[in-house]
Amino acid sequence: LVNPDRIVLGGELGAATELLLEPLRRGLADTAMPAAVEAVRVLPAQLGERAAALGAVALALSSPLPVPR
Repeated sequence: LVNPDRIVLGGELGAATELLLEPLRRGLADTAMPAAVEAVRVLPAQLGERAAALGAVALALSSPLPVPR
């Protein structure tokens, strides 16, 4: 039902990325349809521990400012 084109490991899992990448790829190969496995990329997150803070800033900057009443 879900067919992502990318799986990104980050957040709490970010510290264990090197340990998780290959087992996750093998698990996908063992359980998913071959076409889905070929289409998905499993990647480590690029933002590291700053991901939550940067996401909050991006969300704040993309939201319209409230209009005072």
